[in-house]
Amino acid sequence: MLYVTQLAQLTGDIDIACLPNIWSSKYTANTTNSTVLSSISFSPLSTDTIFSDPPSASLSPMVDYELPLHRHIEPYIYDTSPLSRFFVIKSFSEDDVRASVVHGIWTSTRLGNQRLNAAYHESPHSNICLFFLVNGSCKFCGVARMLGPIDYSKESNIWVEATRWKGIFPVQWLQVQDIPNKVFRYLRVSTNNYKFVTSSRDTQELPHHIGVSMLNIYANFRHLK
Repeated sequence: MLYVTQLAQLTGDIDIACLPNIWSSKYTANTTNSTVLSSISFSPLSTDTIFSDPPSASLSPMVDYELPLHRHIEPYIYDTSPLSRFFVIKSFSEDDVRASVVHGIWTSTRLGNQRLNAAYHESPHSNICLFFLVNGSCKFCGVARMLGPIDYSKESNIWVEATRWKGIFPVQWLQVQDIPNKVFRYLRVSTNNYKFVTSSRDTQELPHHIGVSMLNIYANFRHLK
């Protein structure tokens, strides 16, 4: 808490919520506790950050996987610098999202992977943030970071339709939290005919200010309810 207080004094106008994987060639869950802050570069004089609470379990129960909440117990920082990029990930299966949380990987359609891969190579040193929602669920379910490019030489059998997806890439889950679509209804995407952000297609890139607004909602959702 002292660290957060001092940081607020330095930045003045930083948006703070003051509350108290990854890649594996075998694609098996790693239960080793990891510190999210240790993998995010951050200057204490920068205002391009948002503090948030640790993630919480919101996805409905499954037989095969349990959310490894002990891997996400530290507060973390969302990078909102001008170079950050934001995408909506729309999954057809909640099971696939949960498998991603456990194994720290993700994949998309051929076109979706091409779009994300291009973004990573265009901005290799930038934060690429992914907002997940399950099709038909009427809610976003979490936020992750893209940690590397698509590896088209690898596949995984953890998906519901394992033979459908080609290539995988590493992700770091920052928050697992169900937030109803109605909370995001005021956000419209100019690059998608001003449709609501909740109507975005898979791998739809969001304007920077929309992505930052969504991160603010995630960082402060407990206080908005």
